[in-house]
Amino acid sequence: MNTNQIYKSILDKSSIDSSTHDFYRYPARFSPSFAKAIIENFTEPNDWILDPFMGGGTTLVEASLLGRHAIGTDISSLAVFLARVKTTCYSKDELDNISSIVFSIVNKMNIHMQCVRATK
Repeated sequence: MNTNQIYKSILDKSSIDSSTHDFYRYPARFSPSFAKAIIENFTEPNDWILDPFMGGGTTLVEASLLGRHAIGTDISSLAVFLARVKTTCYSKDELDNISSIVFSIVNKMNIHMQCVRATK
């Protein structure tokens, strides 16, 4: 066990800018570096991890990145939604399709155009 790695992760104040952690800042979240250190030190690749209070899904994301399987539950429907969004993997084709849809909508939008109001 690398206690130095765990201790450093507890004190880590660096910004979260990796993976899907920045999608939504869950109120009671903990550092991804802490989750990573704990997972690396107490599990092996292909192990299963249970997070019964998954919140923003930090443990699930880090487990996936480290080659572990993870199951999470939470009473909050927001937590369940966030975890699903943050742990869903898309193929390149799916991402290309999503991008083309988004850009076709954005290209049709013009925030500088005068608004047309419905009349009676």
